[in-house]
Amino acid sequence: MAATLLLPLLLPVRGLLRGDRRTHAWATMCVAPCFLYGVTETVANPSLRGVAAAILFASLAHFVALVAYLRVTRPQAAGPDIQRP
Repeated sequence: MAATLLLPLLLPVRGLLRGDRRTHAWATMCVAPCFLYGVTETVANPSLRGVAAAILFASLAHFVALVAYLRVTRPQAAGPDIQRP
């Protein structure tokens, strides 16, 4: 089960280490399986609630970090080139 959850997170590692914005953008979708597993196990399995909550927190932190990187490295929009009379 751990391999199933970690495989999607390992796919974008190369692009993340290079700082590729496109990889950071689509890597947010790779966090979804861990998030869904965390939510499901937190609700449905009381014996694994602590572990599932930790996975849920880690997946949310990873998602927030990816989105924060995208916001910080956002290219600046060019100003209007139209001259008004």
